[in-house]
Formats: sequence, C-alpha cells, structure tokens
Amino acid sequence: MGFFPIALVQKELLTFCASQPSRKRFMDVGAGQGSDTVGMLLTGKTHVTAYELQKAQFEEMQARVKTLVKEVSPELTIETIARFRSGDFLTVKFTGAFEGGYTGINLNKVAHFWDDAQLGAFVGKAAFLFEQGVGRLFMTVVTPTPGDEFDRFARANDSGLVFFQRKDLLNSSLTGILGTPTITTRKPSAHEKPGHIYQTVKQVKAQNYLVTDRVMFYHTEASLARALGDKFRIIKVINLAPKDIGPDAFESMLSIVAERTDD
Repeated sequence: MGFFPIALVQKELLTFCASQPSRKRFMDVGAGQGSDTVGMLLTGKTHVTAYELQKAQFEEMQARVKTLVKEVSPELTIETIARFRSGDFLTVKFTGAFEGGYTGINLNKVAHFWDDAQLGAFVGKAAFLFEQGVGRLFMTVVTPTPGDEFDRFARANDSGLVFFQRKDLLNSSLTGILGTPTITTRKPSAHEKPGHIYQTVKQVKAQNYLVTDRVMFYHTEASLARALGDKFRIIKVINLAPKDIGPDAFESMLSIVAERTDD
C-alpha cells in the first residue's frame, strides 16, 4: 500500500531542509516511492541517501529522482545530490567515516513495523550519524485506531503489538464502500507479527465486506520518547486524524520532530 505526502508532516521536514546554509547530507529511511526524497531534493539544500527495502518502490523512487534531475536541474548529475540504497537500514554497518556526517534523517511510516529492540537499534545508528546539537530526526508512525477511537484506545493501551481490523460493507458491484466501517482491535496471537496490510472480500448473509487486517507496533509519544532516550529531545508532536491525511484515510498517525542532544 502506498501513502501520499502529508502536508503537515512534510512542512516540518522541508522547512528544515530549506533552512540549511548550503547543501547538507540527509537520509530518507524507508523512502518508498520517493515523495519525501524528491521534496527534500527540490529545496536545493540537501544531498539525500535514500533507503528502501521493497524492490518495486525502490525502482519507482529512482525513476522519480532521475526525472527530477533531468527536468528541473539538468546541470547536476544524480551522484552530486543523491544516493540510492536497496536493503534493510538496520543491517547496515557504518564506518567511522560516517560519524557526525548527517544533518537530518527522515523515517516516515516505518517504525510501526518495528518492535522496541529494532527501534532502539535505529536510534543508536541515527545518533552515530548525526551532528551533535544540530541533527534533526523526523519520524511518523501509523497508529492503529481511526478518528474518534484514538483517544479511547490510547487511554486503555500502552505501546506494543496490536491486531487491527476494519470491516467495510461493499456495494453490489464491489466497487464502493457503504455506511460506517466496523473497527476492532485486540492483542495479536504469538504468530502474528508486524507487517503490511492484508485485505480480503468476505460474504456474510449475502452481503460482501472488505476486511482489512494488519498487525503493527503501536507507538505513543511516551514510547517514542523512551526509545530516543537521552540522545534526542522531542521538540514537536503532531497528531493526525484521518481527515488530516486524506479523504480515503482511516488510520491516525503520530509524527514527531526531535533534535540530537549534546550528550
């Protein structure tokens, strides 16, 4: 499933990129189809190393950046403004030459696939890569409850794995959604791990339903603050309801901006 750029989140990232006095090194981890990567490059103040695990999205991201260079900045070569890395960021071993070399890292809609240990590994890598007291981390996670359900769920649950299901009644041609969806959440079984969305059409008493199942790691502001520890300080929190994201969105999102501390 792809996600479109969210103006409230991209504004924070791109404003920071554009404020740099000269071209600085940034990372886009889980770059997807490159929406944020392209936006960062369009500021003219970044060199972006983009990581993406899924092959199809990686190729789409590369193509978009190549088009950008050709149509907007033909005087530049791709190598002068971007690098592409296919694979899992968490497995990358950075040498001492990378220490303190990056001004910003964007982690957009990735951490809900990670547990506490994986997020902790990411924070350690980010702290190593950042300029102390200068580097800024932009992190957005999908949260498992839509709209009005979010506050109730957040009060009742701490961070952790969550099984989330949405059931939508389909019209007779199976091309549209009718009425209000049914939402349920529960703790996942032992074999259920964080992953992507799984969708099926099921028939119940002559009515067809689109059933969306997913397991994700539910992060809160408090759990993200714990993961960041004393290496980062959260300076902004944005809670996004579905209406803030788009007309077809049904999940909420949590976005934070954090500064690298002078530890």
